Amino acid sequence: MFEIVFLGAVQGITEFLPVSSSAHLAFFQMLFGYDNMLAYDIVLHMATLFALFVFFWKDILSLTIEWVSGFFKPEYRKRTGWGYGWAILC
Repeated sequence: MFEIVFLGAVQGITEFLPVSSSAHLAFFQMLFGYDNMLAYDIVLHMATLFALFVFFWKDILSLTIEWVSGFFKPEYRKRTGWGYGWAILC
């Protein structure tokens, strides 16, 4: 159990640093002697994505509304969401 909590902490700390969180997970899994932890890695990355959506939900919703509104109202095409929407898609 300690190793799993430790790997979760490694993921949480290194995800937002300019280093590879996946490489750190692989390194510590090798250090602890774990094999075939792909499902655990996926769960950790999905948890990180979920945490980002929870934290930024207002921004994501606002930008999405601005992008969709840009299709119906040309004045919304000058807003930030319009440009971000196309930047994400392209």
